[in-house]
Amino acid sequence: MKNIFSSLVVAALLQLASNAYAFEPGIRTASYTTSLKTVQLSVVTPSDAPHTAAEHIYLLKAENTSDKTLSFTITANNINCGAKLAADLQATVYEDAFATNSTNTLNLHSIPAHGSVQFYVKLLKPQDTPLKTSNCMEIKAVQGKNILSDGIIIESYIPDPKDFR
Repeated sequence: MKNIFSSLVVAALLQLASNAYAFEPGIRTASYTTSLKTVQLSVVTPSDAPHTAAEHIYLLKAENTSDKTLSFTITANNINCGAKLAADLQATVYEDAFATNSTNTLNLHSIPAHGSVQFYVKLLKPQDTPLKTSNCMEIKAVQGKNILSDGIIIESYIPDPKDFR
C-alpha cells in the first residue's frame, strides 16, 4: 500500500513538473471588424528551433484576395497577450532569406490580384530578456491606417535553459 501511494505521489509530481515546462508556443489569428480583409496571412513554416533558442524564424505568406493589384506593409509588433510576466522580443520582417533588413515592417509593392508573396518573420530574444516570461507578436497587413488582414499572433515562451538540463 505504501509503495502504491509513493508511486502515485511521484507520478503526480512528475506530471506537475512536466506541465510547468511543457508550454507550447502557439500561432493564432486575431480578427478585426475594421479589417478590409483583402489580404490573407498564413504561416507556411513555423520555427523549428528549440524553445531555448534566442532566434526563431517563421515563413509566412500574404495573399492578395482582391480583384486588383495591392501595395501594403507587413508589420510585426509586440502586443499584450494577457501574460502576467511579459517580455518584448525584437521582430524583423523580410522577403529574402539572405536580406539584412532589421526593421519590423516590410513594404510589399504591386502584389497582383489573387497573387501571393512569401516573407520571413524573425523573432529575436535580446540578451537581457527575463526568463520564464511570455511574448505575443502580431503580424498584420496594413495600408496607411487601414488594416487589410486579420492578424497572425505568434505566442512565445522564454524558458530558463537550466530547466532543460
